[in-house]
Amino acid sequence: MSNTFTAPGRSAPSSTASATAPGVFSGFILSSETLVREIGLGLAFAVFVDAFIVRMTIVPAVMALLGKSAWWLPSWLNRLLPNVDIEGDSLRPQPTAPAPRVPELANR
Repeated sequence: MSNTFTAPGRSAPSSTASATAPGVFSGFILSSETLVREIGLGLAFAVFVDAFIVRMTIVPAVMALLGKSAWWLPSWLNRLLPNVDIEGDSLRPQPTAPAPRVPELANR
């Protein structure tokens, strides 16, 4: 398993957003409108459960159990998906094989 889930600081943006979102949605609970309060409570609870229960416990555990098969892609789906080259490797010139060296004749 890679250190993606275990390395400190690797999930900082996700954790920060997950920690602040329930606080923001909990602010809706102070509203005088009943519907807004219910929506705020529901969103705060849903984001909390998704961030801390699902993404930080269940997903890493399942990926550790599945190992490499967690990243398996069926060949028919691989053919349908576009080849996204984010870093531009296909634009770089490919190294060509050097021409075979011909020995020179010493005495002509």
